[in-house]
Amino acid sequence: MAPYLIFIFMTFVLSIIYDGREETQRKRVWYIIAAIFLIVLAGLRNGIGGDTLDYRDEFEDSSFASYTSMAEYLQDNLISNGRMPLWSIFVTICYSISDSFYFFQFVHAIIVIIPIFYLFRKYSNYYFLCVLVYGLAGYFFLFNTEVLRESIAIVCSIFAIHYYFKGGKSGYIRYAVLVLVGILFHASASILLIFPLVHYIPIRRSTVFWGVFAAFILWFISDYIIEQLPTYIFLSDASLARKISSYSEIKSNFFGFLSDSLRYICFPFFVMYYCLQNEEDSTLYAHKEHFIAFMLIIGIFAVGINGFARINNYVALYYIIALSEFIYLYIHSPKYLFITRTIVLLGLMYYHSLFYRAYYPSSHRYHFEYYYPYTSILDDDNSYDFRYEMHHESTEIDTSGKPSRSE
Repeated sequence: MAPYLIFIFMTFVLSIIYDGREETQRKRVWYIIAAIFLIVLAGLRNGIGGDTLDYRDEFEDSSFASYTSMAEYLQDNLISNGRMPLWSIFVTICYSISDSFYFFQFVHAIIVIIPIFYLFRKYSNYYFLCVLVYGLAGYFFLFNTEVLRESIAIVCSIFAIHYYFKGGKSGYIRYAVLVLVGILFHASASILLIFPLVHYIPIRRSTVFWGVFAAFILWFISDYIIEQLPTYIFLSDASLARKISSYSEIKSNFFGFLSDSLRYICFPFFVMYYCLQNEEDSTLYAHKEHFIAFMLIIGIFAVGINGFARINNYVALYYIIALSEFIYLYIHSPKYLFITRTIVLLGLMYYHSLFYRAYYPSSHRYHFEYYYPYTSILDDDNSYDFRYEMHHESTEIDTSGKPSRSE
């Protein structure tokens, strides 16, 4: 726990010292140090993250006697576990270099964290605050301990969008290639195929109303959509069909719809739109308009269809950039609309706090254990089995709960 608190304190101090000021050599050095610190923190963790437990088991079983057994592994991982081919190949390459899962964690951390730090520096003058929010809001744990496959697909999306903005034949080809690479790591990256369409969405204050209205229509008919999707998907991806079927068992009632609308559409739109109005660079203004429109489309799907909330991860980093600017302007700018911005900030703090607790509708229990970083390589023999037992106990044993829409 202490190293993580040191990281939070360090980025907090660096944010006060450097954010909003001109670029200097010392500022760049400290930014590199912060990235290295986070990579080490992610690489040396021991059993942190429920998904990490499964990935660790998969990695430790990845021993191959021949190319035939390797091919069988890749095929079985795709059909039975829904692991896309590039992820399985990535695991295989890491295992062939070193059979230590800590080595795998380091490689994954480098691949994910460096592009994220690049993105923060590219689009924000307050990138230490971005890193601080990345840690405090739980995204560090989400991207580096839970959605390990999806986080690499998200990295592909960072560079894909970068090349899309460059335009031209070369830019669009690179965009398409990177989207394909992302899909081959995690199927959720297919949401990037709609990014070229965001250009047609006008960004005005009234846009958020139409976004919520569209989400309501989708939410209202989502039961039928969820019932039909597995029928079409099952033939090509049985594991994805099973996952959609499991998502269909957890449905939001109307109050859940309102809560999700605030979380995925209204609050993010307000924050990103407010920051857009303070953007003076015309190029960055156009890019941020695209980010808002992309967030809105993903928010509609996240609110309207069960299980689609995870695709919100593809706009989370751009939201962090806007949120950091929102916080900075809240502190340093004149107190115009002070009450409104305070309400929004408190609401954001509440919803981001949900990262630190996991509610299982099947057992009606809250668990906080996954995002509590108190174990590392230094106590390799401790708590791993306990975490594994907790993970399966909380998700599998008590299945007496009812779907929330019927409660």
